[in-house]
Amino acid sequence: MGNVEVVEEILFSFPNALSLVNENKHGVFQIAIANRRVDVFNLIYQITTLHHLLLAQCDASYNTALHLVARLVGGTTDQASLHLRSCAPGAALQMQRELQWFKVVEKLSRPQDQEQRNIFGKTPAARYAVQDFLSSLPNIEVYGVPL
Repeated sequence: MGNVEVVEEILFSFPNALSLVNENKHGVFQIAIANRRVDVFNLIYQITTLHHLLLAQCDASYNTALHLVARLVGGTTDQASLHLRSCAPGAALQMQRELQWFKVVEKLSRPQDQEQRNIFGKTPAARYAVQDFLSSLPNIEVYGVPL
């Protein structure tokens, strides 16, 4: 049984599980988005009419689903980023998949959620752009200190 089958069984047995959150205030929908689990995302999106509310739900740092998508761009230590890299060979394909995933969630989000600022004052698009730029830079050292 895979991830989507387990989530499906839980949600059909306990429909209220969709509203449960972890210590960071991430629900199963946000976790699926952050971890690029398209199959789980599609399942939840299909079984609920409240998907716009789930996309707008903020975590403890006032991040929406779009912030969570943008968070992993350029990351190397996060499990979701590593999972996606194994699916798309090469940096160009990796960035293309990251951008596609961001655009899917952005399209489904309400306009006000696209402009929502987190506790660091960043909108999802600004966060995505900054991390995209930083990840494209080569490893640079100044006076022996990596930047």
